[in-house]
Amino acid sequence: MISARNTIAIKRINKDMKEITKNPIEGIGIVSLDDDPMKYIINIRLMTGPYEGYCVQLLLIFSDNYPSKPPKILIYPGQAIDGNYHHHIFQDNDIDENGQHFKKFCFDLLDNDFMSVSEEKTGWNPSYSISSLLLQVQNFISDPDGVRASTYQIEQLIKSMDNYSRTFYVSTEQGKIKKVHTWSNPYPEMFFKKSEKKEDKKEEKKEEKKEDKK
Repeated sequence: MISARNTIAIKRINKDMKEITKNPIEGIGIVSLDDDPMKYIINIRLMTGPYEGYCVQLLLIFSDNYPSKPPKILIYPGQAIDGNYHHHIFQDNDIDENGQHFKKFCFDLLDNDFMSVSEEKTGWNPSYSISSLLLQVQNFISDPDGVRASTYQIEQLIKSMDNYSRTFYVSTEQGKIKKVHTWSNPYPEMFFKKSEKKEDKKEEKKEEKKEDKK
């Protein structure tokens, strides 16, 4: 519900959403949760790093003070990524509808309480948009910051995606419909430059054929 308090926040969120719709980010999908303009479901695929290919589902929550204050980002329960895979992932106090705890990130863009005063260029800045935030979150998760998972652990992390699912209820003209998220059928869908990838592969094959003929 829009109140006088969060009108400014919602106007800014709408502006940010138009930006990310116009210029989607590779490996990221976003949709509102229960049509709430202050809450969003985020799917992120890691495009680089040791966990490349791993996907994580997040809950993005804005406060009435956005963009003066950063939003909160939580990792939905039931996903394997934790402190064993990333130095800055911890259990959060918030719980979902099933009583399971979310996990959270501890990094300066979202929460700079632990940063020293001398680090003036770190932390949240109101000029950041949803796009810039999600891109930095994607890069942040991709870098485990000192954690060195074994090949076996990484295999188990990727395999754990098969066991994760979550049900959402989406409002339509016909009423609420059930959306079951799995990583083989994600909700929301993530953006990928499929056409460009296909063209790149075609060019690679052409080059390979040329080399073979030589």
